[in-house]
Amino acid sequence: MGIPRLTTYIRNDAKSKTWHKPINLLNYKHIVIDMFPFLIPVYMTKKDEILDLFYGGDYCSFGARLRSLIAKLRSHSIEPIFVADGIVQTEKLNEVLHRTEERQKHAYKMLQGLKNRNKEDLEGYRQWCNCLLIKKVFFSVLRSEKVKFYVARGDADALVTIVANKYKCPLVSNDSDFYIFPLIEPSYFINMDDFMTVVRKLPKVNKTQKTDSQRKLTSKQVNVQAFDQTKFAKIHKFEKYSLIILPILLGNDFSTGIKTFEKNVEKSILELQKFSFEKLYQKYGETKKSDVIWKFYSLQPPFSQGFSIDDESMANLESFASSEDFKTLSSIESWAEIPAQIWRGFFEGKIASQDVSLLVAGYTIAPCMIDDVSQNSAWYVAKKIRSINQNLILQETDKSADCFSEYVRAKGGFKYESNLCKINVNSSPVLESGELVSMQYAFSEECTQSKKLQMIKKLFEHPSLVDDGDKSFAKDFRILMVTLGVYLRDCNEMLANKIVIFDSVCAMVALLEEVNGNPPKNPPFPAKNKFLKTCRSLGNEFKEIVPIGVSDQQLSILRALASWNILYAQMDRLSRLLNIVDLYGMNTEKYIEGSVLKMLVQSRLCEGFDVGSDNLVELVFERLGDAKNVTKNSELILTDPVNMNPFRVSMTYEKLKTYGVRFYETWTGNNVSEENTVNHAFHCN
Repeated sequence: MGIPRLTTYIRNDAKSKTWHKPINLLNYKHIVIDMFPFLIPVYMTKKDEILDLFYGGDYCSFGARLRSLIAKLRSHSIEPIFVADGIVQTEKLNEVLHRTEERQKHAYKMLQGLKNRNKEDLEGYRQWCNCLLIKKVFFSVLRSEKVKFYVARGDADALVTIVANKYKCPLVSNDSDFYIFPLIEPSYFINMDDFMTVVRKLPKVNKTQKTDSQRKLTSKQVNVQAFDQTKFAKIHKFEKYSLIILPILLGNDFSTGIKTFEKNVEKSILELQKFSFEKLYQKYGETKKSDVIWKFYSLQPPFSQGFSIDDESMANLESFASSEDFKTLSSIESWAEIPAQIWRGFFEGKIASQDVSLLVAGYTIAPCMIDDVSQNSAWYVAKKIRSINQNLILQETDKSADCFSEYVRAKGGFKYESNLCKINVNSSPVLESGELVSMQYAFSEECTQSKKLQMIKKLFEHPSLVDDGDKSFAKDFRILMVTLGVYLRDCNEMLANKIVIFDSVCAMVALLEEVNGNPPKNPPFPAKNKFLKTCRSLGNEFKEIVPIGVSDQQLSILRALASWNILYAQMDRLSRLLNIVDLYGMNTEKYIEGSVLKMLVQSRLCEGFDVGSDNLVELVFERLGDAKNVTKNSELILTDPVNMNPFRVSMTYEKLKTYGVRFYETWTGNNVSEENTVNHAFHCN
C-alpha cells in the first residue's frame, strides 16, 4: 500500500527516532482514523483471539470490539472520526486486483494448514478472507453509536488528510502515502501499529471521571510516536516540499515510478538532496504520468471529494452530484448519471461501493472468497440476485441496457479475469397499490416498512406463508427466510450438503436471537461474550470432524458454505438498496457469528446427529454443557438459563427451516425429504 519500501525505511532506519516525536493524545479532542486499515487490527487483535476467517465472519464479536474501543476513547474525551475509501479508482484497478489475488493465495495456504485440525495456522498466515459484510457492520455500528464518519468519492487518503487538518488532530493509518501528505501542525501522522499498541493498554476511565478536569487529574499522559515531516526533511537536508517527488521516483498505487529509483528509498533521497524543489519539479514533475500524483498529494478533486452524513455539505449533495467535477473519477468518465439519492445512500454507508462502482466505472470486483480453486468461483451462485440489484440501480439512471465488466477469480487458480456481463433493464414490478418497486420510492418518506416488505415479496413472487399465529415471526425474519429459500434454489451443490449449511444457519440465527435478546438497542447481557468465546473454543478443539479443508469432502462442504455467505451478502445488499437496513433477519451484527456456525456445522456433520429426529439444537446444548463441566474457567461459559432457553431456540430453528424449505419447494417443485439429506459429503457411501 502506498509508496514501496518507504514505511520500512522511516520506521526501521537507525535514525528513525530522530524524525519521530511523542505526542500526547489527551491534548486532542478528536482523532481521525483511516477506516479500512483499522479493520484488520480490530478484527485480529491477538493471534489467540483472532475472529473467524472461513465461516462468514464473527460479526457479533467484531461489533462488540468496535463499540468497546469507541467507548474507551470517549472515556478519555477523545472523539474518533473515521474516513472510508469509496469506489476503486481505475488507476488503482490493476493494483487492487493484484492484492486480491495475493490475499486469496495466502488464505488458501491457511486452508491447507487446517488439515486435521480446526484452528487456522495463525503463526504462518493471518489473511483476511470471507468476511463479506464487515464494512456494512462497521457503518452500522458507527451510525448506532453516533460516531462521525466520512466516505470518500474514491481513494480516501487525501480526504483523511483534509479532515485531520480541519479538526487539528492526529490521523492514524498504516499507509505510507501519509508520510507525504501536507499535514499542518498540530496534526501528525501516527502509524496504526503504534496507535493500537497504546490504545489496547489504555484503561477505560470510570463514568465518574468524565469531565476534562477529572480526566487530566486521573489519567497519565497517553504518548504515542508520530512522524514529523519537518524533522525528516531537515535531517536529510532537503526541502520539505520535495517530499512529493518521492512517489514520482519510487511509485505508488497510481504510478509505477522511475526504473532508476525502483524500490530504492536511499537513492531517491539522495536525488532530493541534490536539487531544489523547483529543479526537481522541472526534471520529474512536468509529465502526464506525474499529473495524477500532483492532484493526489496536493489534495485536489476528485481525491478530496467525500461527505459525512451529518456534515453541512450534505445539504448541497444534489447540486454537487450533478456538477462536472463530480461526474468523473480522475480520467475516467462516469458510466451513467447517478442520482443524488444513490450518492446519499452511498455516503451514509448504506449502499455498497460495488453497486455504485457499476455506475461510475462500469465494472465490479468480486471479493476475496475461499472455495474450491479447481472450480469456477462460488461468486456465480448469486447471479440472479445481482441482476435484481443491478436492475434496481440502473432504473434510477438514464441507462436502458448495456454491458459491464465483472472481475472474478478464474477457474483453476487465483487469477482475476474480466467477464463481460450484459444487463437488460426490465420494467419495474408494480405493487397492488400502484407504486413501482424502485429505489426512488423505497427511499421516499411515503414508503412504509410494510411497503418495503411488499417489494421483497413482489421481486421474488414468493407464496404467502403467514399463518394467523405466525404473522409476527414471519415479518421479523422475512428477508432471511427468503434468503434461505433462494440458497436452496440457486446453490448448485449437492442438496444434502446444502441442507447441512441450511440447518446450521437456522440454528445459528436461533441461538443468536436468544443470546442477543429482542430489544436490539439494549446492550447485550454480560454473558454474551463468554458464550461466543465458548463456541469459538469448542469449534477449535473439536477433533471428531473438520468441516472444511482441502480434501474432496471438505471442499464440497466449503463450496456450499461459500455459496451461502455470498447469497446472504447479496440479499443484504438488496435490502439496503430498498432502504431496509438491519431489519427482517438481516441484522448482521446480531445474527451472524462464524464461530457459532462452525460449531453447528461440526455438530450437523458428526455421528451424533440424527436426520430423523433432527437433534441439532440438543447436540449443541449438550456440547455447551460438557464445556461447562470440563472447563476450569467458570467465566468462559454462559450460565444463566433465563437468557438461554433451549425451547425458544428450537422453536425459532424449526420455523426458519419450515419457511425456508417451503419457499424452495414452491419455487422449484422439488421436495426436501429425509431420504435426500442423509448422504452428505462426510456420510456418503
